[in-house]
Amino acid sequence: LRQTARSLGAVRDIDVLREDLLRYQAVAATDLQAGYAWILKRFDKRRNKARKALLAWLNSEDYTSWLDAFTGFLIKAGKGAVKVDENDISPYQVRHILPVMLHQRLASVRAFDVVIDEVDMTALHNLRICLKQLRYMVEFFRDVLGSSAERFIEEIKVLQDLLGRLNDIAVAQDALSSMKRPDETAAAAIEHYSGAILTEQQELLAELPDVWARFNSRTVQRALSDALLVLR
Repeated sequence: LRQTARSLGAVRDIDVLREDLLRYQAVAATDLQAGYAWILKRFDKRRNKARKALLAWLNSEDYTSWLDAFTGFLIKAGKGAVKVDENDISPYQVRHILPVMLHQRLASVRAFDVVIDEVDMTALHNLRICLKQLRYMVEFFRDVLGSSAERFIEEIKVLQDLLGRLNDIAVAQDALSSMKRPDETAAAAIEHYSGAILTEQQELLAELPDVWARFNSRTVQRALSDALLVLR
């Protein structure tokens, strides 16, 4: 599963880069168009390489074997379930363990409060992952939670979108930093695009404290608490 995610992610990252580059190219001056076209060709070359690696994995015997085993796990009721001793009084029902599980995920997110004011892209990347884990858990159990769970999910998405864009910019900056500049035309386009996303990055970082404060507000946190109250 991790190998599949990595292979898909490599193609996805380049697709995001291309889409973003095209967005900035559309408003760039005429004398920068040739340079942007050169960058796009470099990204297309990387995408083709990543796509070949993805297809090689999807067509491999290892992937086929894993897919068969995973499909069997998904369609067979009780597969992999832990047996519970009914005479042993311990929490195992969803209504007993879900509040603890969700608050553990929430605690992992809120722990980043001590670094949120620092421009630490690695920490923000890890925060994005923790938010994703929290959101997926709430979404997975949304059918047994109260209606306010939907509002909590929407608030997660606001913060997640901001952090996701910051991550996309960081990926683009890393790709550009390793890119050779064959001539002045390409160099000018790279500098233009780099400057544009740097400005956007600074604007997003300026917004982050307020978005973070809203997510941690009583109103938003109460939405999760209220959603858990229906577990009886």
